[in-house]
Amino acid sequence: MSRRSTRNTRMTPARQRKKQFFAEVNARGGRERWNRFAMWIGRFLRIAFVLALLGGSYYGITRGWNSLFWRNPDYALRDVTVKSDGSSLTRDQVIAASGLQLGHNILSYRLPEMQEALKKLPQVEFAEVRRYLPNRMEIRIKERKPVAWITTKASDDYLSNPKSYLVDKEGAWFRPKQVLHEYETLPVIVGVVTDNLQPKQVIRSAELLGALELIRRTTEIDPQHPDGPRLQPRILDISKGYCIELKDQNGALITFGLSNFDEQFARLEAARKAERDLSQQISTVNLMMSRNIPIMWVPPLPPEESDFPPKAVENVKPGTKELKQKQANAADTKSDSKKEVKKEPKKEVPKKEPKKANPDHGLYKPFLTRS
Repeated sequence: MSRRSTRNTRMTPARQRKKQFFAEVNARGGRERWNRFAMWIGRFLRIAFVLALLGGSYYGITRGWNSLFWRNPDYALRDVTVKSDGSSLTRDQVIAASGLQLGHNILSYRLPEMQEALKKLPQVEFAEVRRYLPNRMEIRIKERKPVAWITTKASDDYLSNPKSYLVDKEGAWFRPKQVLHEYETLPVIVGVVTDNLQPKQVIRSAELLGALELIRRTTEIDPQHPDGPRLQPRILDISKGYCIELKDQNGALITFGLSNFDEQFARLEAARKAERDLSQQISTVNLMMSRNIPIMWVPPLPPEESDFPPKAVENVKPGTKELKQKQANAADTKSDSKKEVKKEPKKEVPKKEPKKANPDHGLYKPFLTRS
């Protein structure tokens, strides 16, 4: 037989057992209502006190901040320093682009926005704005250094043509607001299509980058020949696409390839050596050929004949009266030589008749002869 368990088990759950010991009573007296109302009034007053404390703190802090900083006349902008490594932008143009105004609070300007506004100028490559309390601002600008002009046709006047632009060594183009005198002597790269250029666009064509590399190499000083004549490009034509036709300061036309510039400059040095040895001037040379480089020479000019023989050089001290007098005499003789000299006709001189011998003269007296 199985043994019965003697434990006592409850058949009702705990929640029902708890309800058995509570009685539902509804109290509808006035005292209970007043206690409940007083409780809500106390809560409202505590919340209002906390809000008033926070509002007063905020008002006091903002009032003190404005009086100490934002409305303090000591923080009014009085001095603006502009530092630039170029000369294409003036101080007034930089200040106008940044938006600075004298007398405004120095803390009211946002430096990142000012830097972005300065970088939008075409000549600016890098811009930095610094704030120095209590009343000074400093602007540092790094301008783009143009190395050449770019245009579509060689016949275009690149100084006045609105579709001609300046380009730096990286291929970034811009149009200056004013053309400086130093920009007029820069070389011109012909054959660049400038109609579809977008602002802040960098030109990455192989022809233009090759032309810029040639300009960079010609501006550097050769350590082997520091005092020797250097190649000075004037016009670089890249319209053909496979070569660069460079015209130098002497009018020589030099054809370069788009790569292997070291080898091509070595060939150019050999051609220049032959030019010096032969005492002739190069007219055209094609450096794309590795062997049998074609060179054409400029024909020599006929010697000019001078009407006046060279004068002996006299040792005269500079700044003396003798030198000034000699210079004046030389100028007079030069001006007189240009004038036409009228030759006077020669006068005919009558011929003298020979004198007849006088018989009465002793020398002409006849000798006595014997008969």
